[in-house]
Amino acid sequence: MLRRFLEGWRAGFAVALLAVTAAQADDPKVSVQLEPVRVTGTAHESTGYRASEVSGATGMPIDPTLVPQAVTIVTPQMLEHLGATRMGDALPFVSGVSSQNDFGGMWDNYSIRGFEGDINRGPVFLRDGVRANRGYTGKQDAVNLERIEILRGSSSALIGRADPGGAVNIVTKRPSFESSGEVTLAASSDKPHRATFDYTGPLSDSIAGRISVAVEDGDTFRDHVSENRFVVAPAFSWILSDNARVHYDGEFSQQKRPLDRGVMAVDNRLGVVPVTRFLNEPDDGDITLRTQANRLRFQADLSENWSSQLTLAHMHSTMKGDSTEAMGQSDGYLIRERRHRDYESDDLVASAEIRGSVELSGLRHDLLLGAELSRYEQDFLMRRSARTQANASDPYAFNIYNPVYGSGPIPFDDSRTNQREDAEDTLAFYVQDLIHVNYATRVLVGGRFDRFEQETKNLQTGVKASQRDNAVNPRVGVSHDLTSLVTVFANASRAFNPNSGADRHGDQFDPETSTSYDIGLKTTLPGGLSLDASLFQITKENVLTRDPVDAAFSVTAGEVRSRGIELDVNGKITESLSASFSYSYTDAHIVADGVTFSQDTRLNNVPRNQASLLTNYGWKLADRDASIGGGIVYVDSRVGNQSNTDFTLPSYSTVHVRAAYKPRPDMEVAFIIDNLLDKEYYTASYWEHWVTPGAPRNYTLQVTYQF
Repeated sequence: MLRRFLEGWRAGFAVALLAVTAAQADDPKVSVQLEPVRVTGTAHESTGYRASEVSGATGMPIDPTLVPQAVTIVTPQMLEHLGATRMGDALPFVSGVSSQNDFGGMWDNYSIRGFEGDINRGPVFLRDGVRANRGYTGKQDAVNLERIEILRGSSSALIGRADPGGAVNIVTKRPSFESSGEVTLAASSDKPHRATFDYTGPLSDSIAGRISVAVEDGDTFRDHVSENRFVVAPAFSWILSDNARVHYDGEFSQQKRPLDRGVMAVDNRLGVVPVTRFLNEPDDGDITLRTQANRLRFQADLSENWSSQLTLAHMHSTMKGDSTEAMGQSDGYLIRERRHRDYESDDLVASAEIRGSVELSGLRHDLLLGAELSRYEQDFLMRRSARTQANASDPYAFNIYNPVYGSGPIPFDDSRTNQREDAEDTLAFYVQDLIHVNYATRVLVGGRFDRFEQETKNLQTGVKASQRDNAVNPRVGVSHDLTSLVTVFANASRAFNPNSGADRHGDQFDPETSTSYDIGLKTTLPGGLSLDASLFQITKENVLTRDPVDAAFSVTAGEVRSRGIELDVNGKITESLSASFSYSYTDAHIVADGVTFSQDTRLNNVPRNQASLLTNYGWKLADRDASIGGGIVYVDSRVGNQSNTDFTLPSYSTVHVRAAYKPRPDMEVAFIIDNLLDKEYYTASYWEHWVTPGAPRNYTLQVTYQF
């Protein structure tokens, strides 16, 4: 399969070169502009917090009101007013998105509409339309983010394997032929200090470049937990002719920090263990994540109405280190298990697309045709110790009330080593047609055929397991303008998502399958606000969840269903005041299960109700720009462990404040307070022994210089 993959790459290069040659001889007039080809570097057009364009929902730039799908866009202004340093800083302000197990602080993990996707990797994250989170990628930094598109509902008809709850498309900053740059320094009371650098400008008459760098180092609010990370993201855009372009994006990152499973509940009660207390062994050191991602994109305009695109992407990632993790407790003493992880992955993707517009039978059709070939490989090694005894006589005893660290590393048990190789190959073809029935009605139809193969090999026993399957994922949606300000939509779709890994018996999992339905409306309110509302139902089978016999493995939980409503209001209230409000009601629970869970058990970490409000007000102070803004997030109570329904995470509210002032046109000083009221809260739980606490009040002073 790898040989066929490389042959496909060579064939794709040949197609791209032919397209470029044809484009160079074609009419220089260009009418089709694709979002990824922009080289002007201008900010994504928006009004306050209201976006006017989305690219991930249909694979091409389009007005969000024309898409028969619920879409929320975190604009550059929202990222700025939040003082966001991570993608995760912005997602709590999006309806239907809730925090999930983040693998001990290692990477981003959220559920959308109640579904978290892969139990370890989370939902699908795309970067400029290309899958970006297969492997060990760390938390997504904001240094090179232009905007974030949250695509709710199934996108499998376009992107293939995905969770029906939705996907996140990260749109990165593009190079510009207009030189500009900025440097930001930030010091915080309870999180690492940070420095960033971003510069873009011409490298020649036809090449523009950009470099974005972020460096962080320092302690966190957790005892014995510090973090060191850096991100370097280069990019360039090369204009070959009026009709042909080449774009490159890279991201190289390293994240070093202890694996931190958080705190634990005692007799299902939280707050017994302080939110600062570290339950692992400091002497285990850091877990190190390294990622090298490269993406090359060739684009050519074949005619006035048709264009082609070839994308080649590769990501190599590793995760290595030791940790000593809580596995239970009795009378204040922990049962712990030491683990050594040495993971490595490679993700290769090649895709080719043709898109354009035609008139057929008096109707306009915006067409997209594509093919994709991918291979994902993972080398997995985990060594584990025997579990300690929960009593003072154990030489590795650990008291959660009076912790004494440094009892010595718990020896590994060779009989508990898990070493395997996994591989996934996918060949896919997809088509999409946006039909303009008349000036007010549009129908979006599409489908994708995926042929995928999975193989896992136990390197200790030599036993191999493999499976092959095909999946056809259609979708159909319709949107209709009731008036010039009100659009209604409806859609239905099917999706699949192969489950990675194997259960404790070494058997592979069947892929998830799902069906989803949406109806909703999108309105433009007087004064520049937009209001979006949607009602949905999703049913999914073969969902992975924790194995109740051995928490190191997973099982499928049968059939789950999620129903709910979402409301988002974004935009400008006045010229000086911007606002974003979101609310969602999500009823996500197990419908049927043949393992251990009771029918109607709610899904982990999914609140029934959640809401947020973000505002920012700007004015002139001594003829200089000043602003003050704030955000409030409310999250309802949640189930903390599906096999222990008595354990729940309490509801919480947090307040975020940011004030900024420009003492000169090229400098801004900002003061940020997170968790203003210093509330104790818990963001997510894997089970009652791994609960992620929220950070207490934190102060940040940030200075930005532009040049």
